[in-house]
Amino acid sequence: MLSPKLSSQKKLKFSNKFKEIYDACGYKDTNLMSGVKLLLKRLEGMKIQMYISTNKRLLPTKRILKKLVIEKFFKQVFTVDFNNGKLMTKAEVLNLMMHKLKLKREETLYVGDTALDIIATSKNGLKSAIFLNGYGNRKEIFRLEPEYTIRKMPDLAIIINDSYREENKTDD
Repeated sequence: MLSPKLSSQKKLKFSNKFKEIYDACGYKDTNLMSGVKLLLKRLEGMKIQMYISTNKRLLPTKRILKKLVIEKFFKQVFTVDFNNGKLMTKAEVLNLMMHKLKLKREETLYVGDTALDIIATSKNGLKSAIFLNGYGNRKEIFRLEPEYTIRKMPDLAIIINDSYREENKTDD
């Protein structure tokens, strides 16, 4: 995207060098958003099963989770290279996760921060909750109409709590 006139060979060389640097030290620049650890603890207390489905590769993802000291909150991690190294799209990663874990679509909420997250959930018949303070473009996010938008961390616990109550509502 940065240099469309580069040859495929040079693009591959550039990509491989980026991965090498990112895997060695670039991942260390990733920081936890304020309130995330408290939110994860709260969701864990609510007995919410949490997984990661990401378009990052496995090695840097695991290093990031360890660096941020949050790996214990997630039962399993699914990445673009999870399927025997065969690269997948975000939608394919999410589909693989849903099938391998036998998750029920009506009981699964995908939390992300970009338009690609909304597109991947839509392709997989899932609801999406999108953080507006992440990497995504707000205009594009709102255009794609996610089921939920999140402005601050506690909003997610409220959304999940309300959904749980709605699913378990009984007629008196």
